[in-house]
Amino acid sequence: MNTQSSPKMRITEEDLELVRQHFSDERLLKVLRKFVLPVIEGDEPIGQLVDLWMTTPIREMSPEDAYHQFIARNFIIGHLESVLSQLSVIASQNIKKTEVKSNR
Repeated sequence: MNTQSSPKMRITEEDLELVRQHFSDERLLKVLRKFVLPVIEGDEPIGQLVDLWMTTPIREMSPEDAYHQFIARNFIIGHLESVLSQLSVIASQNIKKTEVKSNR
């Protein structure tokens, strides 16, 4: 009987396979980015885009509170960027595995 159990991972192999299946299409990641972390280019219709930096009501805050809000906002935006990049990398692993198998 095996008394040692393997460590539990936050992201299971099943989760990874799901990401590989659905995010291997780069278009899906681009659409997700438009919803979660949009890039403002200047030609978007008014009301169609939310700037994550401008949604903090700093006029009503002290400079110190505004500073802390922007530090927190910077952390959140960085985290979202990281997650989108991770999804892209995981999805591309599926493509690479498929290419390796087909080359054999």
